[in-house]
Amino acid sequence: VTVEPAAGDAGPLAPHTVRSLSSRRTAPAQSAAYVIYTSGTTGRPKGTILTSVGLRSLLATAVQGFGAGPDSRVLQFTSMSFDVAFLEMSMALLLGGTLVVVPGERRVAEPAFLELLCEQRVTHAALPPAFLELLPEEGPLPEGLTIMTGADKVPLALAGRWARRARVVACYGLTE
Repeated sequence: VTVEPAAGDAGPLAPHTVRSLSSRRTAPAQSAAYVIYTSGTTGRPKGTILTSVGLRSLLATAVQGFGAGPDSRVLQFTSMSFDVAFLEMSMALLLGGTLVVVPGERRVAEPAFLELLCEQRVTHAALPPAFLELLPEEGPLPEGLTIMTGADKVPLALAGRWARRARVVACYGLTE
């Protein structure tokens, strides 16, 4: 775990090492990795079990599809009650990267948000289309940024607007 200045007064942690995940036993493919609650088609919360093989598939997609790895600096933007938050944390913490937590005062669709992305050298950000729509069209972006967007339809014009300045990937969650 790496603590960055954006984390506020959390303070630095002691140095650590990362052991190879391949040297550990793996869970059976169909065992539960975690449970997330969705509104489903009924509007009533329903628990969805995501399996160990699903988690491994998610991490493989993060590596192969999004280019995530130990050098990644992944923005933690999404609410913890949404499955995309698990993707954000997994991309950083399970692949040896850095999780960049957005301070509350910078969680706004203003130039300060884009400046945070640059200051923290964010490489991956999962942002909903509605938030992308509100962000200023001009302003700094970190080089090599991958924007993952979804959870709602992504208008082609919006994807095109951001694709001129960053890599844009339309994504849908594990429960969709």
